[in-house]
Amino acid sequence: MIEPGQVIVQKWFEMQGYFLQTNVKYKVPRNYSDIDLIGINKNGEGLVVEVKSWVQYAIGVKEGKDLIRRLSSNKTLSRKIERTIGKRKTKKVLVLTQLSKWTMAKLDKFAKARHVQIVTMDNLLTSLIQHLDLGPSYDDEALQVLRIIKAYKKRGMTIVSAI
Repeated sequence: MIEPGQVIVQKWFEMQGYFLQTNVKYKVPRNYSDIDLIGINKNGEGLVVEVKSWVQYAIGVKEGKDLIRRLSSNKTLSRKIERTIGKRKTKKVLVLTQLSKWTMAKLDKFAKARHVQIVTMDNLLTSLIQHLDLGPSYDDEALQVLRIIKAYKKRGMTIVSAI
């Protein structure tokens, strides 16, 4: 089952023109793992996304570096990517929440050196909401909820005063 944070990230990348598969399983020693999002765009460029959208847990530098290493240099993952979308130029993205400026600075430098892009969930969510049309409703539940939030915010209303 796809997690709510993954749904939001999936919708954002679909709005960027990507065609995606979710939770693509692959074998790791003594277990299975999965690729949260994998796909291609109309130009044939690949995309692999790892999403960590935990609300009550902040990612630290060590854990972030482990995730970046997994995306950039895991041979089993690389083989699964190639079997799924073929051998092509592929953007690797790590979506994270709850990063301090210090942690982000450390991870961003480490990620860039390994050709992994870090996107924060707050920036992604802000961008997604900005690009939603307030006109007709969406067939997708996640986009429809975000559209409603955008409409309320535009009217200056507070959705939940306790937040």
